[in-house]
Amino acid sequence: MHNDVRLSTGVEETAVSVRGESDPSVPEGSDNYLVRGAHAVFSLAGRRPPALSFEVDAKVPVSRGLGSSANALVSGAMAANALLDDPLDPSEIVFALVEIEGHAEQLAACLFGGLVGVAPPDTARSVLGRPATSPSLFSLPVESGLHVALAVPELRLETKRARSVLPHDVPFGDAVANIASVAALCQGLRDGDGFLVRIGMRDRLHQDARAELNPASHDVMAAARDAGAWGACWSGAGPAILAICEDVETAMHAAEAMVGAFDTHKVSATPYTCPVDFDGCAITQLDGNELPPAEGIPGDFDENTIDD
Repeated sequence: MHNDVRLSTGVEETAVSVRGESDPSVPEGSDNYLVRGAHAVFSLAGRRPPALSFEVDAKVPVSRGLGSSANALVSGAMAANALLDDPLDPSEIVFALVEIEGHAEQLAACLFGGLVGVAPPDTARSVLGRPATSPSLFSLPVESGLHVALAVPELRLETKRARSVLPHDVPFGDAVANIASVAALCQGLRDGDGFLVRIGMRDRLHQDARAELNPASHDVMAAARDAGAWGACWSGAGPAILAICEDVETAMHAAEAMVGAFDTHKVSATPYTCPVDFDGCAITQLDGNELPPAEGIPGDFDENTIDD
């Protein structure tokens, strides 16, 4: 699921024009995340930004737990970086944006594609000659044939509200259980092992706490598993529900089953199926010239990690 973004300069004032998925609450000027992402790159590069014009063909629904804010930040930043002749490498772009987004894993996944791990920083390094503390990013292997099923309800759930219901403390046993789930999930995604993926998608940290904000969620996840999905979970902070499936046919069945489960709760939802994207955000044209696809995570990407 992608947005297509075009950045132009030579305009009188900064503006954002959106076709497709949008929301009246999304600003169209300098407060838009596309512009903020671009300005973050200009700032880190020590350059004054000109007026910017963004045109967006938006396919990612807003405020549904699908990473629309990270999408906009990364798109704006990548476009600005290309405009400046690439002073920042992709990891530095994550550093430039993390204070705005707050979560490096969303930015990294959007930027690089595939399955990306983010480790909290423990050492400082240099970014454009300045000391900086930034997270470590690393790519994890994923079986290339997997598909994702999504049910995206006609509900809006702001991330801030979704975070507000989370507990400040969790039982030790729940933390241990989630660590075990992460290990099983990573192994299952690498090997295409549906049993391990299902175990790995068990959660004790956030989904039960957030269920009050989306009462259909448990029934929707169960419907996906009953339809053949390996596992299901909230997509980000929701309210969209995501399921991992062995192939596109299963994903189609799971998506429709999830929409049906939402319907029993009198909530309208839209089904989507998506392959796993291994490219992430890409600059496809610069000054009208087509460009080759970008590389993976600098310094951390093993060419044998992903079969694409």
